[in-house]
Amino acid sequence: MHRSFVTDVSILLDALRRGRARETTLRPNPSAAQSDAVLRTLGNKGSASTAPTNRLDRLVGYFMVCVVFAIVLWAAVIQILDFRF
Repeated sequence: MHRSFVTDVSILLDALRRGRARETTLRPNPSAAQSDAVLRTLGNKGSASTAPTNRLDRLVGYFMVCVVFAIVLWAAVIQILDFRF
C-alpha cells in the first residue's frame, strides 16, 4: 500500500471515531472542513437525518412498504383460496 493512502485512511478513521466537535469551538480546526467533505462524500448525513422532513420521508417510505406487503399478502391469500376450491 502507498504510504499516503494509509495516512489518509487513518485520518478518515480518526475523524469518524472522534465524531463532530461542537460548533462553538474557540479555534477552528483547518482540517475540519476537509473531514466534513470526506464524510459527506461517503454519504454521512450528520444530524440532518433527524430533520422533520427526513422523518416524514421515512414514515412515507415505511407506509409504502406496508402497502406493497399488504397487496402481496392479499394476492397470496386469494391464490390460496382459489386453488383450494
